[in-house]
Amino acid sequence: MTHTFCGTIEYMAPEILTRSGHGKAVDWCSLGALMYDMLTGAPPFTAENRKRTIEKILRGKLILPPYLTPDARDLIRKLLKRQVLQRLGSAPGDGDAIRNHMFFKHINWRDVVSRKLDPPFKPSLSSEDDVSQFDTKFTKQTPIDSPEDSTLSESANMVFQGFTYVAPSVLEEMKAPPRIIKARSPRKLTNHVLHHNIPMAPHPYRQPPPHLDDMMEVVTHAPNHLEIH
Repeated sequence: MTHTFCGTIEYMAPEILTRSGHGKAVDWCSLGALMYDMLTGAPPFTAENRKRTIEKILRGKLILPPYLTPDARDLIRKLLKRQVLQRLGSAPGDGDAIRNHMFFKHINWRDVVSRKLDPPFKPSLSSEDDVSQFDTKFTKQTPIDSPEDSTLSESANMVFQGFTYVAPSVLEEMKAPPRIIKARSPRKLTNHVLHHNIPMAPHPYRQPPPHLDDMMEVVTHAPNHLEIH
């Protein structure tokens, strides 16, 4: 069990984002997000900013385009389970259940380990700097160097010791105060009731409830776009 926080938000498992402690099963969740990206062209949960992206990863609906094969849809759903114990690969057998999934029925894993398989696509590159296989959306961007001066405190920087760069916005969002949702009540609550019966407001990124997977709607019809509603 560890509490490290590093990587790209879109591919992080929910338990990393909630800082509730995590094990090796986070890698299988990241594999599911990567698989979704490779098959559809975008991560399963994205938004206009980092905070909204995290909220979608924790509570959003998973949209599975209709052109995905049944085996691909089934594997993605099982890899992206929010509850760790329900996630494929979390059992003592680790990756055995994933290797035995029908999506990989034509894969000889011994050949994979021994590097005997030929890749289905071999790009033809003119040089080591050839970026013709990259989307022009990225190659047209102006490169920006990471800032030399850090605005974080020394103690905050120690959390990321050994890493080359961490966006300051990550820490700022994790420090955000909890959101308090005000609900209407048929009677006025006294200070005594508030003090003894009302629990503290949850942190917006705390672990989702155990039944959340049952509430997650998996859409398989053709949406107008891959946006999560």
